[in-house]
Amino acid sequence: MLTAVQRDRRGAANQLGHHLTEAARRGINPLVDKPMQMPLRLVPQAPHIIHAAPALAAAPPPDALRIGRDLRGRPVVVVLHADT
Repeated sequence: MLTAVQRDRRGAANQLGHHLTEAARRGINPLVDKPMQMPLRLVPQAPHIIHAAPALAAAPPPDALRIGRDLRGRPVVVVLHADT
C-alpha cells in the first residue's frame, strides 16, 4: 500500500506526463510551471532509481507504466512508477 506522500508524488508525475503529452499533441512547447522540489542530484535514491529502471520497465507492476503518445502514435512521455 502506498503512503499519502507516494500517492501525491505519483499523482504529480501523472499530471506532468499528461501535460507534456497534450502539449506534444497540440504541437506546442510545454510550459512547466511546477518547479522540482529539489534537484535530482539531491535525491538520495536517484542512483537506485536509475539502476532499477530498466528492470522495472521490462516487467512493470500493474499501473506502474504510462506512455503518452502524440497524434501519430509516437511515444513522447514515459512515466514509470516504482513500488515505493
